[in-house]
Order: sequence, then structure tokens, then C-alpha cells
Amino acid sequence: MQFENIAALKKYHKKALAPTRWFLATPDMESLFRDAIYDKQWAPSNVGRLRQNPMELPVAYGRSARQLCTQFFQRAIDIKSVQTVSEPQVKEIRFPHSVRADAHLRIQTTLMQCQDVAENRTRITAGFVVEILGAEHPACVAQFAVSIR
Repeated sequence: MQFENIAALKKYHKKALAPTRWFLATPDMESLFRDAIYDKQWAPSNVGRLRQNPMELPVAYGRSARQLCTQFFQRAIDIKSVQTVSEPQVKEIRFPHSVRADAHLRIQTTLMQCQDVAENRTRITAGFVVEILGAEHPACVAQFAVSIR
């Protein structure tokens, strides 16, 4: 969601922003992430062996789900007048449900806190829920914070 300035963002304090569109989680997404971080674990990358797993096909694990939330944090809150944004810091994160191959996901963002911490500096804390279409529990529940100028 795009905001003209920090004052416009503050009007959404403790409110949910519009959820993202549903998108398809594929094994290729996880493979690209694993390759980028040089993770060569056999289990997540061997789809044939995972098909034999009674737990179905998990395609995402903690680090990639965290990275997904980080990317959506930066997209969910776009303030035109801001010049500098710090890297999002994880305040809290948990993974109640694994993400299976070909699951449809979306992210619901809630602005938890928006406070001035110094002159020309504001700290934003947002909550994220990564929903899985048709699942009772979300894939990820997290809180991230950034400082902006």
C-alpha cells in the first residue's frame, strides 16, 4: 500500500492493510532460495523422495518463509516521502504449518506500531500472517520492525 508520508501511514495504526493476491508456492521457488544461500540439504531438494513422505511435500522452511515476509514488508508499506529504510528486524516469528508444493499463499499485514523515536526517524512494526488456501493454520506468523527517515 502506498502512502504520501508518515502521517498518512499513522492513520492505519493497529489496522489491517489489504492482503496480497494469492500466489502459487512451487518447489522451484524453494530451489532458487536454497541455491542463493548455498544450502545443499538433500531432503528439501529431492522431490522424488519427498513424494514418499506421508507429510506430503514441504517446499519452504524457516529461512525462505522469513525472506518472503521481509520482501512483503518492503512492498506492503511504501511511503513516498521516505528516503532511508533499515533492513527489517525480526521481532517474533513462528511456523505453525508447513508449506506444501503447489500451495496457494497470501500475506495479511497489520500495522502494529508507528512511533517517532528521534527527530526525522520513525520505527514501524508490522505483523504478518502467511495464509495457506484451505488450511486451518497459517504457514507463518511474524512481527518485523524497520526504522525510516
